[in-house]
Amino acid sequence: MAFPKASEWNRFDAVQNAGTRGGFNPLTHLEKIMHENIPDLRPYTLGFFSESDVNQMSTMGWMHMKTEHFDVEDWNREIGTRYNLRTDGGANVMYGNNYIMMMHEGHREKILESRLEAIKQQQRIADNAGAYAHPLDPNKGEMLRGAAEISSKDSTRYKVQTAGTPDHGDEPAEEKKSGGLFSRKK
Repeated sequence: MAFPKASEWNRFDAVQNAGTRGGFNPLTHLEKIMHENIPDLRPYTLGFFSESDVNQMSTMGWMHMKTEHFDVEDWNREIGTRYNLRTDGGANVMYGNNYIMMMHEGHREKILESRLEAIKQQQRIADNAGAYAHPLDPNKGEMLRGAAEISSKDSTRYKVQTAGTPDHGDEPAEEKKSGGLFSRKK
């Protein structure tokens, strides 16, 4: 049995995946190539989801890309079989084991804004949970405001410093006089 000749590899036009970093990754680059070749697809964001993710993604607004949107066989023939898009036996388009789903960019922006607001709300809850003052404490309001300011990352009024760490304030720290357990007596 003879080994393959070098000409076997020369039949490829270009290297599509050259290694571990920066190589061609269809899950990253396929969306761009589809937007370039299917103008009606440009206002949509594409996602690649496994069968177990499809139900959850559908509730968020993702819709299956279907054969009615474009002809998969024409795509594979004209753009290249290296993508090997296929159907699931029905009308849903797949790449490998992932369903290709799409979402209009306007709806996608609403989802991202909603997620950002949820993150901010969770942060407010976490910040407030860290502050506690007894309800009957006469300085309750001041204590809660102080705790809120400490939790702010832009806080300049308060600084948390653990025992034994150097003071990194504007003023130089005082040098401590020796006299501890292990100091030498002169």
